[in-house]
Amino acid sequence: FRVVLGDTVKATFVGLADTTLNPGFTFSTTTVGDTVKVVVVSFAGDLLPPGETLLGRLCIRLNNPALGDSIMMTLLAPQVVDSVGTIMVVNTVDGVIDVGLRGDITRDGEVSVSDIVGLVRQLIGKDPLPAFGTSGFVLGDMNQDGSMDVSDAVAMVNNILGLTKPLANGPIQPVVVDLGG
Repeated sequence: FRVVLGDTVKATFVGLADTTLNPGFTFSTTTVGDTVKVVVVSFAGDLLPPGETLLGRLCIRLNNPALGDSIMMTLLAPQVVDSVGTIMVVNTVDGVIDVGLRGDITRDGEVSVSDIVGLVRQLIGKDPLPAFGTSGFVLGDMNQDGSMDVSDAVAMVNNILGLTKPLANGPIQPVVVDLGG
């Protein structure tokens, strides 16, 4: 397959990582201009397990990125061939490298009270919650626990106040609070 970077001034292909996750496969890359050609082959006929399989990771260096930069990545001509030469149909998804600051919901270059308000609006359903894995989700997952919840708002407050120690973990079970009503 080939990966085309939309801006080779802001992003540069530097190599592959995690290529030993599936022993028996050999990786080769060639870079020409804005295009990286990646070939993955098993000379011994090794098989990949069914379902999604991570073969490796493309490593891309961002060159002096500015907050808010978006760099397109287009995947071209992926071809999967089985051990008897049958070409299989594959679906691909192009990508975007978004440059941002974790917690900066408003994408104005800083984590501020307006970001906390934006996160709370998302959490209570006033604004749509970003889909898992999107740049909006990554920005909102301030504490990097894989979910967007009130603990991210607390992490934002701690960041704004300059508190380096996280607050103590709360209860694991749901808590019922009687407001005397």
